[in-house]
Amino acid sequence: MQSISINNDRESFSGSAQEVMDIMQAPKSAPQKGDIIEYIYHPKQGTSMRFNSTELVSNYPKNVFNMLLRTRISPIPPSTTFKHQLLGLVSADEAKNLLSSVEPTNRRIALAASWVAEPVKVEPIAEPIVAEAVVKPAPEVVATAGALALISAVEKTEVEVQAAAEAAEQAKEEELVLNVAETLTQRHYAPLVVGQIYKSLTYPSRAIDNNQQGTVRIGLAVHRSGELLSVTATQKSDYRLLNQAALKAVKKLLHSQPCPTV
Repeated sequence: MQSISINNDRESFSGSAQEVMDIMQAPKSAPQKGDIIEYIYHPKQGTSMRFNSTELVSNYPKNVFNMLLRTRISPIPPSTTFKHQLLGLVSADEAKNLLSSVEPTNRRIALAASWVAEPVKVEPIAEPIVAEAVVKPAPEVVATAGALALISAVEKTEVEVQAAAEAAEQAKEEELVLNVAETLTQRHYAPLVVGQIYKSLTYPSRAIDNNQQGTVRIGLAVHRSGELLSVTATQKSDYRLLNQAALKAVKKLLHSQPCPTV
């Protein structure tokens, strides 16, 4: 969400914040290795999103797809290499090989399908069934076809209930708490911090003399009060001078004055 907000203008982001969050929250489980997520634009059908071949979002405006695309090919992409691959500037053989070898498991395919499936209507049975923690067979039980079917149904129901409970617990742990107001606040806050940092950047003279260029991405942890908690280089350039200059600029600025507070 931060990358989307930084790489799109305020008007576009504010107008489509809810649609973007819908797409982010459509999967009820965090992606796992093997999952395939597709963002698709069709001139007549608009923007859609598929998770392991199950369509979770459809008929959204074209601008939503453009926002996702700009996030990847903008001046500040999450990955410069991936941006160049999308634009055809470098070979994407590794990405193509990965895509051809990835295949979601049957369990993950069924899970995605269950997110949009209509709930199954369960007919009430004539007599209530009390599920005990430990079930002991009664002596001299006469097994009939109906009794066996009932036992099978109960066992199946217990398995399904347990699976649903596990899925709900996982979703609860992985849930991203997002809302429009918070997202828009982040959208307005990030440019303030970035603007402060750019004012303190100084291109190293030795790097200029040697024609050294590159992209350095910095990750910041900021307290609610504006105090800088940590600074790390999440993406380094090929040149030590540029990496050091970027980190130095951020630390110098934000140690001398706190970040803006919201």
